[in-house]
Amino acid sequence: MIDCWIPTYEVQSGIWQETQTKPDKVHGYPRTRKCHSCSLFRNEAYVCGGLDGEDIMDDIWKLNLITYKWTKLPTSLHLPVYFHSADITPDGCLYIFGGVTRIDDVRTNCVQRIWLTLPTLQELCWENMCSTLDMNKLQKHRSELFEIGIPMHFIERL
Repeated sequence: MIDCWIPTYEVQSGIWQETQTKPDKVHGYPRTRKCHSCSLFRNEAYVCGGLDGEDIMDDIWKLNLITYKWTKLPTSLHLPVYFHSADITPDGCLYIFGGVTRIDDVRTNCVQRIWLTLPTLQELCWENMCSTLDMNKLQKHRSELFEIGIPMHFIERL
């Protein structure tokens, strides 16, 4: 197995260096890629999708920034993409927007979403409510939602 080194920047010394990473015990290291996304959540960097020159990838890897150990997530993107955007909410929900889905530059505007942590019961209830109710009606009756006990931080999301 070939070692995987990544460039790292030491803020206090102002020096770039190469840091050796540790492989996933089963999957080894991620394949070399470009046009992927990389998002930070807690002490981990999540690398999603990308292009290796021939194949568009749908895998998701995380790199622990303390131990420098790679882990391949047991899930994948619903749609392989590159040149996409990604970010992670403070609660641990990874959102992937858009990207190219075929080498001949077929673009998408779809949103993909994957929970990286177990969502709270409150979050699951809010998601269920939003998926079963008409969002246009919810937006028109914001004051009524507050009156029936919906927390303001959820109402502000509408």
